[in-house]
Amino acid sequence: MKLDPVFDKYFDQSQAEYYNQLFLQNGLHPFVDKPKDEFNVALGNHTNDLQFILRLPVEEFQAAVNSIEHEVRKAGIPEDYPLRQLSLNELKEIIIHTNEWSRQDVIAAKIILEENNAIVNYEQIEKIKDSIRQDKKKKEGTISMPLLVLMYASALLGGFIAIVAGAFVYYSKSTDLDGNTDYNFTEAYRNHGKIVFIIGVTVAFLFLVSRLLFSV
Repeated sequence: MKLDPVFDKYFDQSQAEYYNQLFLQNGLHPFVDKPKDEFNVALGNHTNDLQFILRLPVEEFQAAVNSIEHEVRKAGIPEDYPLRQLSLNELKEIIIHTNEWSRQDVIAAKIILEENNAIVNYEQIEKIKDSIRQDKKKKEGTISMPLLVLMYASALLGGFIAIVAGAFVYYSKSTDLDGNTDYNFTEAYRNHGKIVFIIGVTVAFLFLVSRLLFSV
């Protein structure tokens, strides 16, 4: 069963459950993952995620954000809220770098800007955010040379791990907290993944055929 993308992460279980109930009340379909250790077999990455992960269908992201904003506006922004100490430009930076802040802070920044009648060009902000996503992908959507060599070597030997890793590199996608879904690796490395996958499958197939022929 394919998991829905991550909408948000929480260290506090009560906070995760609060938003889970809020979204259910608004007719959405959330699911909370409890903290667990994960091991990425294909690329050998081990992560210890001690956060409660709240998942949602990507098409429900905006409705979920709207429901949170409704709650924040209803409660109001306290006068001693830390973000009130920031300049208007600093508040705009929060709206741009949404993945670095909680959803409540992003909404609070937006509301405080409105209270101050600040001019915010959201179309320009979206262009900046897209540029940031592309730069991040160029930096993080790569594979180390030793691992790439290992993948090719394993593929030439018909290794099952190479087939899985190649498919993972080529097909894997992720959804950020803004609901944007994109491939995890750059086009160049996705092509490497595709080649590794094809070589691995071809070598494995030829090996099986040869075994069948020589066993007759």
